[in-house]
Amino acid sequence: MFQKKHELKDSSLKKSSLTSTPAKYLHKLREIQSYTGKEVKLAIGLESHFGVPNLPYIRASLDTLAAAGLPIWLTEVDVKKAHKQAEYLELILNEGHGHPNVNGMIIWSAWRRNDGCYAMCLTDDTFKNLPSGGVVNKLLHERNIRKLVGTTDANGFFEASLSHGNYKVKINHPATIMDSSLSHSFEVTPNDLSGRAAMLISSRFEAAALSYDYAASIECLEKPHKPQYGGGIIKNPELSHGLKGWSAFGNAKIEQRESGGNKFLVAHSRSQPYDSISQKVYLEKNKFYTLSAWIQVSEGAAPVTAVFKTITGFKHAGAAVAESKCWSMLKGGLSPDASGFAELYFESKNTSVDIWVDSISLQPFTQEEWRSQQHQSIEKNHKTNVRIQAVDKQGKPLQNANISIEQKQLRFPFGCAINKNILTNTAYQNWFTSRFKVTTFEDEMKWYSTEASPGREDYSTSDAMLQFAKNHNIAVRGHNIFWEDPRYQPGWVNSLSPSDLSKAADKRINSITSRYKGQVIAWDVVNENLHFSFFESKLGQDASGVFFNRVHSLDGATTLFMNDYNTIEDSRDGKATPATYLQKLRQISQFPGNQNLRIGIGLESHFSTPNIPYMRASIDTLGATGLPIWLTEVDVQSSPNQAQYLEQILREAHAHPKVQGIVVWAAWKPSGCYRMCLTDNNFKNLATGDVVDKLLHEWGSKRLEGKTDADGFFDTTLFHGDYEVKITRQAANTIFSMAQSFKIPSPTFVLSAVAHITGVESPCFLLLDLRSQKQVRDAGGFAGVKPSDA
Repeated sequence: MFQKKHELKDSSLKKSSLTSTPAKYLHKLREIQSYTGKEVKLAIGLESHFGVPNLPYIRASLDTLAAAGLPIWLTEVDVKKAHKQAEYLELILNEGHGHPNVNGMIIWSAWRRNDGCYAMCLTDDTFKNLPSGGVVNKLLHERNIRKLVGTTDANGFFEASLSHGNYKVKINHPATIMDSSLSHSFEVTPNDLSGRAAMLISSRFEAAALSYDYAASIECLEKPHKPQYGGGIIKNPELSHGLKGWSAFGNAKIEQRESGGNKFLVAHSRSQPYDSISQKVYLEKNKFYTLSAWIQVSEGAAPVTAVFKTITGFKHAGAAVAESKCWSMLKGGLSPDASGFAELYFESKNTSVDIWVDSISLQPFTQEEWRSQQHQSIEKNHKTNVRIQAVDKQGKPLQNANISIEQKQLRFPFGCAINKNILTNTAYQNWFTSRFKVTTFEDEMKWYSTEASPGREDYSTSDAMLQFAKNHNIAVRGHNIFWEDPRYQPGWVNSLSPSDLSKAADKRINSITSRYKGQVIAWDVVNENLHFSFFESKLGQDASGVFFNRVHSLDGATTLFMNDYNTIEDSRDGKATPATYLQKLRQISQFPGNQNLRIGIGLESHFSTPNIPYMRASIDTLGATGLPIWLTEVDVQSSPNQAQYLEQILREAHAHPKVQGIVVWAAWKPSGCYRMCLTDNNFKNLATGDVVDKLLHEWGSKRLEGKTDADGFFDTTLFHGDYEVKITRQAANTIFSMAQSFKIPSPTFVLSAVAHITGVESPCFLLLDLRSQKQVRDAGGFAGVKPSDA
């Protein structure tokens, strides 16, 4: 039960009066306490209206009052107007603040225009400080440490003496990546100072962030999992305390139910999509929030969306296709536009179903924590610890041998689209080939480009572009075989009957797949079949499944992608949520004969303002399939923040453990690119191009040089990729040298070579111990579908 604090106020400090001595104050306080009992919290209020202060008497009186063990406040401090008013005020305030049993002070100087204050003002009528106000400012400055800056010692310690209060500490170090820093808020109090200081000091810079949970379920389960992060900031996340923390949204009726020991909430009697359950939460601007919940509906299946009603509008955070009789996981996220209270609720356009909700979680992360999670994921998934040992022909370690390691190619595929302009523009060729090893042709493989008239195929441009790519060791994604958007069909196709369209489609598959079999690393078999249905409306709902089956029969070694937009870009697009994407992919994989297809997930990634938490959560859900995921056409709508947004998107994609490749959609044309260019027409980088170069430099390893230790070892950490290592050592007047190429990740292996130095043949052995781990996951929910390493 909440108990109000009651204060007995008197003037027992201002003079040694027989009517208000500390003893009489305490006597009156005991009378009150005998009536109220111990349930009422009492405190001592001392008005403190002074003339000439008697400081020893003030301190002694406070000592006596403090024996009651109650909080003491000086409640109305002022000093009678006099020549030494400001001096006396400072003495009184210092004595009050310095006494160990005074819990607070209030100065009695409320300002009134032309009427003066009660006994003492701090400012004049223009709010310029009087001497008494100068005293207050002086003491506020003395007792408030605005900012301390220092450096940790050899043991990582930094010591300081702080006034009790709330603080924010920021730690950065020149050795950390991406100019990262860690910020942490804490409170210094008399009771827990040492514990909190120890917590802060012992926190590792990178490990201080709460780990992100990449787990997601794509199965409909009999019972929901426990809420991630223990529910985060959600109250009563497992609904074990009835309706506590939850209320009805709209006109729904809500109730708690229980089944098999599992408690959950039900919103029923719904007449509007938004009629649901709700909880009010406080969202902070510039923080990232990850959301998860387990959803069920009373009958059939229905999409359910998590929505936040914020002070700036409605924010869609994620969606799932909920079913009856089992629980489906909804995972999403958001980054608020402004700080303030918001209402989380769940909506469904199908108002005939009841919405069941359980295991809800909403976890906030600072942007520093988010970047730290990205770094940890990169260290775990894209880098490997490498140990190199140099030995002589007898197997003895070579100390102080010079080691040089150079990266020849980054393993993670990061590329950019091109078009036919690259065939005739040397500057374009030089700019592109110095950066990228993966590409997609913007238009040149599309049906309307290769067969503008029926039966008159022309692959001359795509053939030339493919040869260009081969000449520069650039891998090519085949894009695309079919595009479901009716606006982008060859003109002659639109008027075909279903029978003739089927024949034309089969001929198209035979033509392009046979021509480029084994020459592309992927096929975008169907483009945008979540948003459009040109072929499915004419050939039946299994048209996509038929296309995948036919392409696989002709080129079974290449990964086949379904490619679409807004699955990670826009949480408002109900046609392309991760749940609807997976529904379509299941339909394709379950078509007869498609059980062993090498299927991939293609995410076009045409962004405006990115919702980074939603992007990560959506990839989590898609990644639960175990299938390869590529961001296939990354660009950002033109805006002042275009380059900043591009960097956020690329960093998030590269760091995610389930993303296996990225292609930026910025093929150059003199008239401008599709939505985003990386260079101007002189091939000087724009801000977006600078972002790409920055990341290429960061993700690639520079030349590393060093010396072996006493045991002949050299240790380092390298991004996965192709490398060349060179080892040299001088003995007497002879320099021995050898070079060897290797790949990371790779199993442990031993290399030997004979180096020919100045006509002298001397054996030199090089041992590389590459410690790496590779995880293989089942394709959950896609029975028989094989994950691929496209």
